[in-house]
Amino acid sequence: MAFIKRGLGRGLETLLADVAGLTGRQQESAELKKVDDQPAQALNKMENHNLLQEAEALRSLIDELEAIIQARLQ
Repeated sequence: MAFIKRGLGRGLETLLADVAGLTGRQQESAELKKVDDQPAQALNKMENHNLLQEAEALRSLIDELEAIIQARLQ
């Protein structure tokens, strides 16, 4: 079970890194195009923030599940 958890943990870390990096790339492309699209950017930032919160919640749930499993195995 620990092996599966580690795989899921790595996936969440990748997701967190990808989502955090995505915001910077979106801002750079918007600046290059010089498009005044502030409402869309604000929506993207809010969605990215929500995704980060969900990923962090999933990570804590996985940690809690691993602790429960370890307690039952002992």
